[in-house]
Amino acid sequence: MVLPFPYGLIIGIGGSFAFSWYWLKKSPQNPSSLTSYKRTDPITDKEKEQNKEKEQNKEAYRILKKRYLEGEISREDYDRLRKDFDIDEPGTPTV
Repeated sequence: MVLPFPYGLIIGIGGSFAFSWYWLKKSPQNPSSLTSYKRTDPITDKEKEQNKEKEQNKEAYRILKKRYLEGEISREDYDRLRKDFDIDEPGTPTV
């Protein structure tokens, strides 16, 4: 007795692999999924956060200087608010 070659089984297994591969590649990734895990460096992330905070402080300080120079706030208010920024720039306005 000769058994026929199982072409249907091979096609079924191949189709299952193709479908699984397509599903994994095309489905939207869940950010909390283990398959989309991205290793992060806590030191680098902390430095990025500090740099972002410094840039925000510089921008806020620039706005403070502009408001002082345009006369919107008094010298006392300017001095009081400037202490919050911890920025010692050589171009600080003096009166």
